[in-house]
Amino acid sequence: MKCNIYIFILFISIILDVNAQKQKDSLEIWTYSIGNFVNLNAEKIIERKFPFKIKAVSGDVLSEESIESIEKHNSKVWNYIDSLGYNNIKEEYNLELKAEINRIKKQLRFQNQIKG
Repeated sequence: MKCNIYIFILFISIILDVNAQKQKDSLEIWTYSIGNFVNLNAEKIIERKFPFKIKAVSGDVLSEESIESIEKHNSKVWNYIDSLGYNNIKEEYNLELKAEINRIKKQLRFQNQIKG
């Protein structure tokens, strides 16, 4: 009976660990946008068009290790999304992001001109 309990506890622990790992490695593209109003908002706007979430995990000042970690994570996500049949989604994302950043900057310049 004790053996069965230990096996059951081990089984539950493994399931919880796998679930936590799935949540950790979800379809999120990590960015360095913390503190950048324009980029954060552009990412939120275009996120609806893509099969992944965009998560700002760091600001503009990063260590080399942080950059490598973010790039490694994103590379896995891009490869997985490509395996689902999406073509050039990374390029499409980058184009959409740049376009949205430009739209926001243009709107901010326009508002600043109105104010004076």
